[in-house]
Amino acid sequence: MYAPLDNRKIKSHSFPSSVECAVDEVRSLAVPAQALLPFLKHQHPAYKGMSTNETKRTRAFLFEAFSLAGLPEQALPYVLEVLESEHHAYLVAGASMAIRGMKKPFPKVAFYLIQAIQNVKIADRYVSFGPGHQRYQTTAMHEICKTLQWLGGTISEVLEDIKSLITDPYLSNEIKGELYKVIQLVEKDIVSGETSCCDMALSHTKKRKDSRKHRLGNSLKHILLQDQNGHEIEFNEYFTGKPSLVVFFYTRCENPAKCSLTISRLRELQGKIEAVSISGDVRIAAITYDPEHDDPIRLKAYAEARGMTLDSHNSVFRVTAHMQDLFKFFDTGVNFMGSLVNHHATEVFILDHKGNLVKEFRQLRWNTADVIAELKECLEKQSRVTKRLISNFKDKFESLTSPILSFLIVFFPKCPFCLAAYMSVIGITNIHFLRFATKLLPLFVILLCINLYALYKGARRRNGLLPFYLSLAGLACIVLLSQVFGIQSAGYLAICFMLTGALLNSMPREKFVKLKLGFLELMQMNFRQINR
Repeated sequence: MYAPLDNRKIKSHSFPSSVECAVDEVRSLAVPAQALLPFLKHQHPAYKGMSTNETKRTRAFLFEAFSLAGLPEQALPYVLEVLESEHHAYLVAGASMAIRGMKKPFPKVAFYLIQAIQNVKIADRYVSFGPGHQRYQTTAMHEICKTLQWLGGTISEVLEDIKSLITDPYLSNEIKGELYKVIQLVEKDIVSGETSCCDMALSHTKKRKDSRKHRLGNSLKHILLQDQNGHEIEFNEYFTGKPSLVVFFYTRCENPAKCSLTISRLRELQGKIEAVSISGDVRIAAITYDPEHDDPIRLKAYAEARGMTLDSHNSVFRVTAHMQDLFKFFDTGVNFMGSLVNHHATEVFILDHKGNLVKEFRQLRWNTADVIAELKECLEKQSRVTKRLISNFKDKFESLTSPILSFLIVFFPKCPFCLAAYMSVIGITNIHFLRFATKLLPLFVILLCINLYALYKGARRRNGLLPFYLSLAGLACIVLLSQVFGIQSAGYLAICFMLTGALLNSMPREKFVKLKLGFLELMQMNFRQINR
């Protein structure tokens, strides 16, 4: 650890008691580092009511404890989030130290450390870590350099980026000297061939399981959204019918690498969505954390200044009431001091066409290609559901065509007295129907024959020939017994045959087989009893 860099008096930092106890226990190795994982969530109650500066310094001490007790894999996205987007010296220093708590060097973190140098090089300052009188001073830039040196030859991919920093006018000669040591270590390891190291997944995405908690249903129906034009719309109305993407932001955010960049990247995403021709099939929404301050005029100006297109499928919103219910649904990574945001995560949420939360991208900046791929998957799923519904409706309709046609044939008027009775029911204004009555009966019979042919052709992929034989028996009853021989009661028997055939044809294959086997078993039992 670094010795004090000057004689400045470092103010003590007070933690919330729960966080302080956890940090002390982890630093003393009395409990494993996993005990600190719950405090990494931005929405943890411990941060409620704290100022932004207090929140950042508290989280910095959490990260510093990982450098002593070891860095769990679950904590890595939170650490990299800080290196990628934060400018606060305490946070960046703590996150840089946390990396050194990894069991083995992980080369991909070097890209985030280089980004951290760009973020903090102007805002760097002395920071203090350690308990009580054991506090020691360092700076964020010193901790970044120390971590790069710890990574050694594993970071050969960023060697040229480090060399370019040597000429950066914003870096002190002392920091340039530390970076030069990094260059020497990397080049030495490259020459000796010692550049191998471990690798691990760096995932910050999460698939949402189909749970009631994240199903839209009626849970957010009472929430009203007000868009950039001042129009109000129910949450369910906007977020159902099509897949949608949701981000959170607020216009008073002081970190340009978070809210401002989020809206700017939405414009980039809109361009990519247009390029793959799905712009009219998905919706994009940016919702403010700060509805009291961010009125429609301010929201519109903020979004348009960053190039975001605003229309019926792309909107910025503020919630007029029940904001906490919305945060609960998304499990949003944000906390407040009163009505002011004290810190928040960078998050993207994907909702399907039913408004259910299906995917989220947290902590690290999302990859546009991954987001578009997820939206396409939602569209394909929606298309499959629609096709299945249409197919089911078509199958049901085809199955019912035979009984419907048989019913029309049986009850179709065939004599002047029948026609007069029908006309009295449908009204004298429809008397022109009499001209077509004699032509419709043969048409119904022809359609019924066509339907039976289709039933025969599809017998193999459905439930065999039994439904076809029943429908054929119904047709025979209609044509021969009812129409030729004039046995009117045979028409009712025909309808029963047709309806039974339709029901059997529309049954799922497994249920049809069970019913068939059960019927055969029952017939066998009856046959045995008769023989006795």
